[in-house]
Amino acid sequence: MRVIISHDVDHLTAWEHRRDLAIPKLLLRTALSLLLGTVSPHGVARRLDELRHNRWHNLDALMTFDRRHAVPSTFFIAARSGLGLSYAPQSARFWMARILANGFGVGLHGIAYDHLEEMEEERATFENLAAVAPAGVRMHYLRRSHRTLSYLDRLGYRFDSTVCAVRNPWRVGDLVEFPLQIHDVEIMMRRGSRFRTVRLERAKEKTRDIIARARGLELDYLTVLFHDRYFSDSFEEWRAWYVWLIDHLASREMRFVNYQQALEELGC
Repeated sequence: MRVIISHDVDHLTAWEHRRDLAIPKLLLRTALSLLLGTVSPHGVARRLDELRHNRWHNLDALMTFDRRHAVPSTFFIAARSGLGLSYAPQSARFWMARILANGFGVGLHGIAYDHLEEMEEERATFENLAAVAPAGVRMHYLRRSHRTLSYLDRLGYRFDSTVCAVRNPWRVGDLVEFPLQIHDVEIMMRRGSRFRTVRLERAKEKTRDIIARARGLELDYLTVLFHDRYFSDSFEEWRAWYVWLIDHLASREMRFVNYQQALEELGC
């Protein structure tokens, strides 16, 4: 079983959210998490420090970690704002170039998912920013309709990775859907709660169960989503889980590949 590691880039700075409720929500959740014992005082201090220094991403640190562990990951970056995703196009352009220069893949983190003209415009904007057409896409918040995959196929995307399912990739026309099996938010958050996280050992247990199920179904690919925002002292157990996961997968001799390599293996 090969492993595809991917990262969604939802935030770059704190102050890009000055016109929405992201900062008040962070402060409220942090206070409740401290009371519930799911974040340490050190983690709280780091969150406040990140807010003061106007930085809500950990892209360089995550790229350094992935490179050190021979993980050819793909970063999904937005080309327009929406749904709490608010960074400016020039910021997206900078990080697209930086990620590509570091040898990693870049895909579109899509906002439009059910209107073909908006999806086409978003794809063109990405190509203008990155100076390369996006080969693949993942929708923000994993939103999709019954038309999304067929629209992506019509727009010429080679792959999508939005659907959550424990199954092998499948084709929709010329598009290949690489479903997600391991999603950091689903692993780390208690079901039905937006404030309570699970402990690290419980997160590991949930992850092992998914891997065992994937092995039992003889999946060819295991797809992982980890948001760069959580590769930080501000979210200590989230980062510890990701570090453990990469080591856990490597120790079981699972080979890390990116979407492009997987497409070539599939003859696409």
